[in-house]
Amino acid sequence: MDHVAKQCTNLKSLRIEGSLSITEASLRALVQDSKRLESLALGSCPQIREDAVLSLLMNQPYLDKLELKGMMAGESHWIGARQSSALNRHCRLFCQLSSLILVKCPGLQDLGMLKFARQLSSLILVKCPGLQDLGMLKFARIHFRMLRHLVIDDCRVTDRGLIWLVGDAMNPMKLKIIKLARFQFFTAAAAMKVMSLVCETIESIILDSCDFGIMTPLHLDGAVARWCPKLRVFRMEHCEKIMYLFLSWVDKACRGLKEIRLIGSPAPVRIASCLSSILHRNRIAKIEMRSCHVTDMHVCIIARSSLEALPELILDECPKISGNFTVFLRAQCPNLIKLGLNRVQINNSDIESLMVAGFEHLEELNLMGCPLITDNVLRILATSSLPELRRVNLSDCPNVTQETVDSYRRYCRWEIEN
Repeated sequence: MDHVAKQCTNLKSLRIEGSLSITEASLRALVQDSKRLESLALGSCPQIREDAVLSLLMNQPYLDKLELKGMMAGESHWIGARQSSALNRHCRLFCQLSSLILVKCPGLQDLGMLKFARQLSSLILVKCPGLQDLGMLKFARIHFRMLRHLVIDDCRVTDRGLIWLVGDAMNPMKLKIIKLARFQFFTAAAAMKVMSLVCETIESIILDSCDFGIMTPLHLDGAVARWCPKLRVFRMEHCEKIMYLFLSWVDKACRGLKEIRLIGSPAPVRIASCLSSILHRNRIAKIEMRSCHVTDMHVCIIARSSLEALPELILDECPKISGNFTVFLRAQCPNLIKLGLNRVQINNSDIESLMVAGFEHLEELNLMGCPLITDNVLRILATSSLPELRRVNLSDCPNVTQETVDSYRRYCRWEIEN
């Protein structure tokens, strides 16, 4: 390890994960001559204990990004006053960090160790079961005015802790990106309170597997939907119970939205109606609906509402789509650049109907895993007016042969994936 260290004097980024052989001594040897380390990631290394991490940080004045995965479960070897002194020095070292990622740290109960990290712009917390609402209250009192990117994934923090964090009047955060995964809102009012606290600066909201603790409301009170002028990206994945409420909020609060991504959408009539209204009021550049129970009729509604301005449409793995929307899509979305129809029940005739008038700007067509698509689809595409087409994905299409694909690769010069 000493020999390796001598060859890495200009090392700026180091990631060690899942190593049973790396010890505290070898880690120190590796970075002893690397005084300009900017990014450090340590994950699931059982022979590296917390005191070794503290010691290492004390000698890395340029460290900007720190990621710890499963590294804070055990007790420090240091005890008594020595441990207290080390932790104090450790806290002060955090003042240089702009990005901190903590993953699978069951021993983490609060974020008091970050009391000097006021330049922190990105904080990602994943699977930290010891972190609860009270810990977020202590965190809020540190005044993280530079924080722009916040991720809370599978921790025991609820909407109360989040409100304490982002709602402190003495700590006016200007969050731009927030991601909540496996997160529970106790009530709809609490969910809307969180949105109101971040609405002035937020640009991207990502919700994954979130839920309500109590009864899901049927309607959104328009009076609680505060104007959200900067929101550009809104994504919801596997949030069946809260999806309609949040889409209703987006409909009332946003006029500059550019991207919507929905995975696992229920109740297609209500969702499609809400999407239609959002599309009328925003110039959307990308709609992605994956594993959603939308039908051909709902696709037609979405296409009509896009006002011929939609460049990217993804309808992957939607089991109720059968291809009867193609004529309407052709007429209402002539400016498509990317179209995704992976693993849907669409056939060659549907593609032929879709391509009758051609697409002047279409660059990418994805038909991966479509069981009804055959070799003939390549002839249809080759004879259609598609001057910008560059990529066709036919992976996992059982009725498309390698021989035909090779032939059209030479003839059309497309990138054909199969």
